[in-house]
Amino acid sequence: MAEGKLIFEQSGCAICHSLNGETMYGPALNSILGKSIHVLRDSIQHSITVDEDYIYRAIKDPDFEKNEAYLSKKMPLPILTDKQIEILSTYIIQLNKH
Repeated sequence: MAEGKLIFEQSGCAICHSLNGETMYGPALNSILGKSIHVLRDSIQHSITVDEDYIYRAIKDPDFEKNEAYLSKKMPLPILTDKQIEILSTYIIQLNKH
C-alpha cells in the first residue's frame, strides 16, 4: 500500500483525484469500484460497472474509454511502467475495499 500511495502522490494523480470522496478535476477514487458509469469507447456509449480491470486500463490508457461525466476533461498518459501501473491500480482497489 505504501508504494502505491507514493506512486499516486509522485505521479500527479493527487492533483486531479481525491481519495476522500471529494470530486475534483477527475472522479474521487476511493468509492469508484463497483460504480455504474457510462463510457464512450470508439464513439459508442457503453454502460459498465467499474471493476479491477477497468481501473488498470483507465490508468494505462486513459483514452481507451472516456467516462461520459468527464468528456471535456483530459487525463494525461501516465509515464509509468506496467509494474507501477499494477501497483497503483492495486492501491486504488484496496482503498475501495476498506
